[in-house]
Amino acid sequence: MKYIYFLLIPALFFLGSCEENTTQSVFDHNASLEGYVLFEDGSPDTLSAEVSASRNNLILAVTQTDTCGYYLMEELSTGEYYISIALAGYSRKSFSVILTNDILVTADTLTMEPMASMQMATRVVDGVIDGGWLPVYTDDHVSNWGPNDFEELYMAYDDEYLYIAVTGAFSTSDNTVTICIDKDDSAATGIYNFMQVSGGDIGDHIRKEITAPETFGADIAFNSGWSLAGGEGVVSIDKDNPSAVDTAMLEDVVISMNSSVIEFAISLQEMYGSPNLPEQISLIGYIGGGDNLNFANDVIPQGGGDFGGTFLEVFTIGF
Repeated sequence: MKYIYFLLIPALFFLGSCEENTTQSVFDHNASLEGYVLFEDGSPDTLSAEVSASRNNLILAVTQTDTCGYYLMEELSTGEYYISIALAGYSRKSFSVILTNDILVTADTLTMEPMASMQMATRVVDGVIDGGWLPVYTDDHVSNWGPNDFEELYMAYDDEYLYIAVTGAFSTSDNTVTICIDKDDSAATGIYNFMQVSGGDIGDHIRKEITAPETFGADIAFNSGWSLAGGEGVVSIDKDNPSAVDTAMLEDVVISMNSSVIEFAISLQEMYGSPNLPEQISLIGYIGGGDNLNFANDVIPQGGGDFGGTFLEVFTIGF
């Protein structure tokens, strides 16, 4: 009998060690987030939004709002997350949050707004906003970069082209305007960290210490060049090789620019390769200076206050 007890003693000690490791694992994933989502033209008891938490472009948790618009995410680890709130027919909302173990963080209540749709119309790309073309976004923020200031964004499409224009004040001798487009509203096919971009003049102009929400993936980028008089272009961005943008120029584009209007059209065939368009696309716009850290505090979409290098949301619009 003594021999049998001698074997059981180390076995029980080993099991006790496993229980300690399991407890530690649970403790490392004990952060929580809660919040409420409202709808501008509907009631939470009839609408439910998807709430996802991601880090490093990887979605780690997904839940739905309940009939009161409430959501709760539990068993998350400590760190910073991008939170994305989405519902078909509404503009996506995003924000970043830092979670800590054993603390339930309550996010600000957000109101989802019905998504705007582009006008279906043919536009003349001549540096003048066509009559009847209404802005889809207005930026009231005043830039601290002198003649480098976004005012209004215009978008339209027809059977052949996607038309985009921005109005404001643009330097004709230095600085550069970049419009990054997520053509399928999917992070799976594009980039959100613009320090990844390089390669030639356009790549060097796009590259900035700027990030977008991890749910955003820029597949295409327009860049005005330094002088609004040459060097501009529209490029495709390969997520697996973002350093080669200058060898991925789109050919079927039309561009017109001056000190108050930047306007361009991109072939839908070249963008999508088929007549099938997605339900919506997203974009961001920024104005860059001479190095990776040099950019205006005025962007599209502006969000609250001066821009510091991190987009917490993007502009989304439906076809």
